[in-house]
Amino acid sequence: MTGSGRTVANTHRLRVSRHAEATRRRLAVTALLASSLLALRCTAEYRSRAYDRMSWDAEVTRVGADFRRTYRMGLTEFRGLVDVLRPSLTHVEVQAVRRHGRREPGKRSVCPETQVAVALLFFAGGSYLGLTKIYMLQKTAFYDTVRRVVGAVYAHMTLAGDFESEQGRSALAASFRRALPINPLADGVIGALDGIAIRLAGPPASSILTPAEFYSRKRFFALNVQAICDGDTRFIYVATGAPGSMHDSAAWAQT
Repeated sequence: MTGSGRTVANTHRLRVSRHAEATRRRLAVTALLASSLLALRCTAEYRSRAYDRMSWDAEVTRVGADFRRTYRMGLTEFRGLVDVLRPSLTHVEVQAVRRHGRREPGKRSVCPETQVAVALLFFAGGSYLGLTKIYMLQKTAFYDTVRRVVGAVYAHMTLAGDFESEQGRSALAASFRRALPINPLADGVIGALDGIAIRLAGPPASSILTPAEFYSRKRFFALNVQAICDGDTRFIYVATGAPGSMHDSAAWAQT
């Protein structure tokens, strides 16, 4: 090959090499931009839905067919309950998302679904020690959540029972037959009763002659609160007048 031929070949190889290098750079830049856009899109998605909402979706998937057994109601009923209480629970999630956007450390959102789930398991006898670990809540945030859900129940729900009329009793019994279609005890039953000790700071001696009556077997001052739910998971009766040391049967007998 002549000198001019070698020069042309070298020039061609140099052009090919430069073209290949430019192509690699374009691909690298494109990949970087795509990754950045994906990250920005994911960040926007996290902020719009909130971190905890995604955690709740994962919790529903994890529990699966055991949702009713875990939360004492089916997923459809649970979602209906959350929809009723949502107006009093959503602002907490929105505020947390805003704090996250301002890069305030240690702030995470608690969506209405998680707030209701925490309260339901607590009312069913769950310990705050276990629930704070499951839902990654601080102790103060846990009790704030329970109080918030209780306030939402007061604000948006009313007692649904009608014991006085035959029509009302029949409607309540029908709700239980829908909830327990194969249970022979469901016919004629209008509700399920349970009780819980609600902690008190302690009754004032100036207004209560026997404060010791409010000291429960769980070793704190409390009220023995009893409630009845129908088959549609609605509270139809609540009694809050019994002191914490009173046995459940005695508390029920005085209602």
